[in-house]
Amino acid sequence: MQTFSTIVIGAGLMGSAAARYLSQSDPNIGIIGPAEPADQVTHDGVYASHYDQGRLTSAASKNLIWSRLVRRSMEQYGTIEAEAGIKFYRPVGKVQAEGPHSPAPESEALMRVAQAEGVAYTRFAAGDDGWRASAPGLDFPGGFWVIYEPAPAGMINPRGLCQAQLRIAQQQGATLIRATVTGVAEDEAGVTVSTDDGNAYRAEKVIVAAGAFTNFNDLLPRELPLRLKTETIILAQVTPERTAELAEMPIVGYQIMDPDIDDIYMTPPVQYPDGNFYVKMGCNTRTDTWPATLEEVRAWFQSGDSETCKPAMAAAVRAMMPDTEFLGFQSGRCIVCYTPSGLPTIDWVSERILTLAGGNGSSAQCSDTLGRLAAGVAQGEAWPDDLPRDPFLLHEWDTE
Repeated sequence: MQTFSTIVIGAGLMGSAAARYLSQSDPNIGIIGPAEPADQVTHDGVYASHYDQGRLTSAASKNLIWSRLVRRSMEQYGTIEAEAGIKFYRPVGKVQAEGPHSPAPESEALMRVAQAEGVAYTRFAAGDDGWRASAPGLDFPGGFWVIYEPAPAGMINPRGLCQAQLRIAQQQGATLIRATVTGVAEDEAGVTVSTDDGNAYRAEKVIVAAGAFTNFNDLLPRELPLRLKTETIILAQVTPERTAELAEMPIVGYQIMDPDIDDIYMTPPVQYPDGNFYVKMGCNTRTDTWPATLEEVRAWFQSGDSETCKPAMAAAVRAMMPDTEFLGFQSGRCIVCYTPSGLPTIDWVSERILTLAGGNGSSAQCSDTLGRLAAGVAQGEAWPDDLPRDPFLLHEWDTE
């Protein structure tokens, strides 16, 4: 039986980052996670959050802790790209649009955090079109104000980031095992990790970084207080020529007023694995659900309702980009994992099993920092002085 010092369960964004940091000082690290499924509709295993080409990264967060997590990760993007030889980061800036009646206002909190942390930004009042010089191709309603955050805000390719982290970890001696974990058994001497291909592995300790699947497949000795919410995206296809014209288009946060959708995020056009170029947009919809079982999560990814609000989402993209001709729209399905504290849980659930879970919809951009924090806890390092420890510990939901 192959034995490791530490096994990281989950080869996604946070797990791959944890493995990279662990293997900097100890090459005897195992990373276990399946490859991306060839067909999401027919796949009956687990899914990962990094099966995508576009995510936002922005230091001007409405939460000071998230801002610090993101800024630490931004400082590492260049190093990761250089060491792995993989580009995944485009520092194109960000615009945040919000109106006086937006359902989830963020601008005041965002500006407070930006001022406290020294994050550059400019706020343009309603009617001031000065932001357009930094946001080619975009438009918002006349009564909305816009906050512009320059680089290093921008877009990351989560597939590329994950691939880069795994490549560096392997270069440092870590072992990547493409399988799905089906059981974790802890004893006084260590932990045995079983996989769906009939193999088993031993380790002194384990980090479980399995995203929305953390509470499934007998990975933990007890269920964590996580809540899952479905999220719908659309990919709006554009021509390669229009993609080139919008190379400097910033990422977008948009507090739209619409009965079907809210809290929009959008990326500039980017090439997807099918060779086509798409603007990616995600948001909350009135059809969102809260799956609680493995069967419900799989059913969402395989055949969930991502079509009902597709017309409203397509209309929003067209309104934000009125000068762009779209060749078509296709919907997609994602999932968000929430914790009681609103921040990822990085805590021991037993003597030898550490959990790294709960992205709360914001973890892709700071996954490198989260992996580093988990690796530090696993190795007994001191927690950083500028981050409070308590929000990252296990908490229960307030039932009052």
